Amino acid sequence: MNRANIYPELMPYVNLHGKSFTINKNSNFCFDIQHLDPSFSNKIRMHEKHIRKDIYQIIWVKKGRGHFNCRKLTQEINENFVYLISPGQCYTLEPNTRFEGYLISFSEDFLSLSGIEILNIFHLETKKFHTIFPQIQADSEMESELEAIMFNMIKEYANYYHLRSEALKGFLKILMIYLSRKIDHIADFEEKNQNNYLLKKFMSLVENNFAVKKMVSSYASELSITPNHLNAKIKRNTGFTASYHIHQRIMLEAKRYAVHSSLTMKEVSFLLGFDDTSHFSKFFKNQSGICFSNFKKHSESVF
Repeated sequence: MNRANIYPELMPYVNLHGKSFTINKNSNFCFDIQHLDPSFSNKIRMHEKHIRKDIYQIIWVKKGRGHFNCRKLTQEINENFVYLISPGQCYTLEPNTRFEGYLISFSEDFLSLSGIEILNIFHLETKKFHTIFPQIQADSEMESELEAIMFNMIKEYANYYHLRSEALKGFLKILMIYLSRKIDHIADFEEKNQNNYLLKKFMSLVENNFAVKKMVSSYASELSITPNHLNAKIKRNTGFTASYHIHQRIMLEAKRYAVHSSLTMKEVSFLLGFDDTSHFSKFFKNQSGICFSNFKKHSESVF
């Protein structure tokens, strides 16, 4: 495990391959960056007695596989993933293969108050992803950006240039902004996929049930959501409410009967699930702006 120069007055923090990972003992203003080099093969253990309650960690595993253990839970570690560990977490990191990557540790105070909102990415909901810690997969574009940031961090960290701390804070903020953007993209993609699934499911239900189910509440019940939620999701994806799509499908079928059959309005009304012909007549005119009989006459003259 290679590491650059660190701030003075140090204390043990984490046991790494039999060596001590260290941080500033007398200050809350702490930062550390280390390589996970190819020779790394032992476990990283975060012991309760060594945990600083204000320390955040970013672990980028470029190469290698393994798993985290935390409170009897296990999370798989894969190549080219970034893992975000919030303060106070007891865990072991157990590699199955040789690791390459980076381990960044920093305090909330180091990032400064101006960057606290960026820390939200460490507290993302992980239950639905079945993970212990939030994780982000680094694609090829993101990988090159991360490499550039890490290079600059290590260069600043290993030397005592003027305004060194300010430069490190700047690079750290840029890194976390990139991670936040990736998280937002993932969230948007997942929401879009969820919305697309809901739309497809809803439209399939409408296709199969429009003659017997005409209320949004009936479809919402099938999808185990509220009518308002269904309307909102469908409108967000299509620009129109769920009821609009139901009515349009009924009207399409009604116009097909009007154009391609000799059925009367009463017969069409019955086939489309209307108990009252006058109700169907009113519905047809409200939706099309013309009554069923006139629409049928006009279509007969055209076709």
